[in-house]
Amino acid sequence: PFFTTTRGRGGTGLGLHIVFNLITQKLKGSIHCDSQKGKGTTFMISLPHTVEPD
Repeated sequence: PFFTTTRGRGGTGLGLHIVFNLITQKLKGSIHCDSQKGKGTTFMISLPHTVEPD
């Protein structure tokens, strides 16, 4: 579900995947992305006030 524009130019395309997994699995939060061509991209990250131990 993730997209990279730097394939073949040094980027691995794993950045958002790592962030998504960290936020949703380890921190029990959520991440939302809103992108508009010519305007930019906004990421909203929501985290719980407390994190329960594994």
